[in-house]
Amino acid sequence: MEWDLGLWCGETLMAFPLQATQNTASQGASTTFSLSLPAFGSPVTSGNTVAVSYAFNTGGGTLSTSVTDDKSNVYTIGPTSLGVNDPFTGANLVTAYCRNITNAPTIITITAGGTVSAGIFIGGAAYEVPGPVTVDVNTSAVQASNTAINVPFTTSTAGEYVIGSVGSASGLTITSQNNGWVTEQGDAGIGSYQIYATLASAGSNSWQASSSPATHIAIALLSFFPSGTSASVAWLT
Repeated sequence: MEWDLGLWCGETLMAFPLQATQNTASQGASTTFSLSLPAFGSPVTSGNTVAVSYAFNTGGGTLSTSVTDDKSNVYTIGPTSLGVNDPFTGANLVTAYCRNITNAPTIITITAGGTVSAGIFIGGAAYEVPGPVTVDVNTSAVQASNTAINVPFTTSTAGEYVIGSVGSASGLTITSQNNGWVTEQGDAGIGSYQIYATLASAGSNSWQASSSPATHIAIALLSFFPSGTSASVAWLT
């Protein structure tokens, strides 16, 4: 069926994100660290989704990570159980989501750890996504040292919501401004950037960025469309 964008969550297309929160923190030598993002301004509306993007770096060994909230909802981690590793910075870039929330959480907590005790950092952002949704694109890319990166991906519908976690060892400039990418959290000191956008068109899309000086860039991307437009879930890695 064709989805009328004017009918998503009522008679008008709702803004994305409905609300957002972000934070960055680090801890000294340890094997685990949990970062609670500042509370949403209001509880998540019943039936909506919470999407999270974050980066973490630990001392290594066997890694682990998870996302939860103050109502004990279960979040799905992607594009793998540890996100995608940036071999240059050592950080893992992760997306996560919990769909059709019904118990009004306000606080999102990100946990990361490793079996080797060392300093741990986490930088992340959480977004309230309007309405019941289906995951469309869950993909990642890693590029060796260069001044620019282009990550092509294909979406199923127009108006999809997309979030991303980016790792870059130097300042980052997003160049694909046609989709209105916004940096919600950016910390050049730890190379962590959390981004989001509403994609204007279906089909071929891309995320493009440049760095100066040339550096390694990695990204994990996750997009959503309204449930009911397709029965499929695409995991593209």
